[in-house]
Amino acid sequence: MLKCLLNTLQNSFRTPKRVVPLALCSTLFLSISILGYALPLATSSSAYEEAREIVIYNRILAKVSNKTISVLDVVKKMDIFLNATYPHALESKVARYQFYMANWKAVLDQMIDAELTLSDVGEKDLKITEGEVREAIIEKFGPNVMTTLDKCGLTYEEARKITRDDLMLQRMNWFKVQVKALQQVGPQEIRAQYQEYLTEHPSEEEWSYQVLSIRSPEVNLSEQVAKQAFSLLQQTKTDLTGLKKTLQEMKQSNEKITFSISEEITATERTISNAHRKGLEGVEEGECSQPILQTSGNDKNPVQRIFLLKHHGVKKAPSFQSLKEELKRKRLEEVMAKEDEVYRQKLRQRYGHLLVLEELPPSFEPFSVEFNPQ
Repeated sequence: MLKCLLNTLQNSFRTPKRVVPLALCSTLFLSISILGYALPLATSSSAYEEAREIVIYNRILAKVSNKTISVLDVVKKMDIFLNATYPHALESKVARYQFYMANWKAVLDQMIDAELTLSDVGEKDLKITEGEVREAIIEKFGPNVMTTLDKCGLTYEEARKITRDDLMLQRMNWFKVQVKALQQVGPQEIRAQYQEYLTEHPSEEEWSYQVLSIRSPEVNLSEQVAKQAFSLLQQTKTDLTGLKKTLQEMKQSNEKITFSISEEITATERTISNAHRKGLEGVEEGECSQPILQTSGNDKNPVQRIFLLKHHGVKKAPSFQSLKEELKRKRLEEVMAKEDEVYRQKLRQRYGHLLVLEELPPSFEPFSVEFNPQ
């Protein structure tokens, strides 16, 4: 069935089927966080574990200026990213196939934008030296450059061209995106960001406490048990953990009693419930409240509660100095993302005549998997 499907796809696309060994890898790929994708994990299905090869249906996807971009070009971009960032994924046919399927369209768009950016370089003198290129090649492919290039199916000249283009793209990104963002994010902008932060995170009261809740269908019974529990806490200074054993013994002798002791709760003015705030009124740190009758949740059933206050104070907002660098970084990221989008749109408008997207069949999928025979 799978073989028939692969043959049908091959005929409908009228492109040669090429089985590419899983060792193939090449060129640069931008950060996965920029793409907005996560690395797919391999399935545990036994059928997928028997996958033998990834099948790549190679064809031209786009032309930019005098350069064509094929499925294999896109694969090279994805492989070099995996090789540099998630090398373990290269050993899993399934993880690699899933990554291809999830990311190839976004990578194609990136490659198109990269070529349009290189077209925008024009006569600009970006001053990229051969020493910088050699250093970047070592950083990209590791100290054993030729071994890695051989593994990736690249010649040194191809690696040199890829690396030089990457450096040019970095310089263009600096001039067209980062410089504009830096000009917009000055001290006044950071101060404004801090004021927005204070609006959302003002100084406010904060409580840390635990709650003992006692329930019974018989209100008088729960009230009696709550008073006994409070007396023990007051007279013997038993903490809630020590009180738990006593309450468990009471429950064994009377199944109508249920109780619970919360984990330590930390709440502020904005997050504390009205019932809990009322229960903590007048309680000093290290002390417990008198039993108080309240209602529980949506069912409004009566519950006796005792509140043990661990800490009560004012949670101060962080100072400007402590947040300045973080606020600046986040704001720069926001502005750079906006400027990057604006620049890419301008590239598409200015150099749109250089871009030709190939028309693909509606059902086109450039990858499939071949399996070991059962």
